[in-house]
Amino acid sequence: MQEQLDQIENEFKSLHDDEHEFNDSQKPRFAFAILTYLAYLIVPSIIVLLILAGSRDNSFIFKQASAVEMAIESAFSDVNGVLIIKTEDMPAFKPYQKILMPAYEKDGYTVYLNSYASFFTNEQDLGNVEVIIVDYRYQTVLTEQGFLTLISREKTNWANSATVNLYIAESSIPDFLPNETVSYLTTNNLLLEPSILINDTFSDIFSFVLYAAFSGILIVLLRPSLAKDLDPLKKIEKSTILGQTGLGVLYLFAGGIITNVIVSLLNTTLNIPEEISANQLSINRSLMGPLWFVMVIVAVVGAPIVEELVFRKAIFGLIKNQTVALIVSAVAFGSIHITTELLEGDMLLALTSGLSYIISGVLLGLIYIQNKKNIYMNMFIHGAYNLVAMILTIISLM
Repeated sequence: MQEQLDQIENEFKSLHDDEHEFNDSQKPRFAFAILTYLAYLIVPSIIVLLILAGSRDNSFIFKQASAVEMAIESAFSDVNGVLIIKTEDMPAFKPYQKILMPAYEKDGYTVYLNSYASFFTNEQDLGNVEVIIVDYRYQTVLTEQGFLTLISREKTNWANSATVNLYIAESSIPDFLPNETVSYLTTNNLLLEPSILINDTFSDIFSFVLYAAFSGILIVLLRPSLAKDLDPLKKIEKSTILGQTGLGVLYLFAGGIITNVIVSLLNTTLNIPEEISANQLSINRSLMGPLWFVMVIVAVVGAPIVEELVFRKAIFGLIKNQTVALIVSAVAFGSIHITTELLEGDMLLALTSGLSYIISGVLLGLIYIQNKKNIYMNMFIHGAYNLVAMILTIISLM
């Protein structure tokens, strides 16, 4: 009996030795793959700066945004922001119409709140907002009390501790705004001025081309690893692959549910305002644009290829200790999805925003280990999960 156990152990030992030997030979490729991904994170900003320096008049790439448009853009990106503009100035742009919610009207101006804000329930308890029915739908609006406390800056924080930011164009200051508030906004350079914005269409196409280019580079770079994983995959029944993919997607959604509970507890305990991540807000905006299918392709095909090759194949290939590799890959995977929050320096918000991505990274790492480090299974599961998430998001945005 012992001899049989020793024989089995030796057989598995040879397999592990072969794997380590292969990974050791591929380490330079794994390292270059990670460097390539870092380049992917940096290169777009450099390209945009170069284009801005030489082609700022190109209407396909840039648009000259008025002060009002800058105020709208700022409020769109700030879930806790308050936008005050002339009612006639709100453009018929679906993302704006969907995300920015009219909450109060006065003297030809409309006050907008971000529909992703999380303070509505608490503010309703304080009497600052109320829920009404408009066209058979529930809508949150400001009460007279809530409106006055905002424009007078009596309220500088929402009930969930988030900072109240007023977004008003310098060219369109309402007469009903108190002089003290106007003085404060002027002194602190908070009145929005005309500037240059990147066109959404160019942004979507630019992102797609970059993702395609870097995906190709990573595939070529890690071709030996992809070829090595292909043979075992061919031996698995298609029904088994489909079943494992479905099970993996369920694991990821279950992880998301658990994460939401943990995040809610952290937000309550640490008094952190709940916010949608900047990454998700950007995705939602693209999904409401004319090139929404480009975002779907990137999320369902591009992201699983790039992220699995870098965060699973490359990192696990460089780090022999699986536990360490799992932690490093999960934290790195979470961090790249919350770069905006990290750059803003709000570590607590970055933690709560990034926790779902980190836990997803842990689950994808465990799936990778469970499937004997076959990267294709991770790509299938990651892609299927993103596809379901895209469908659910598109339905919610209709």
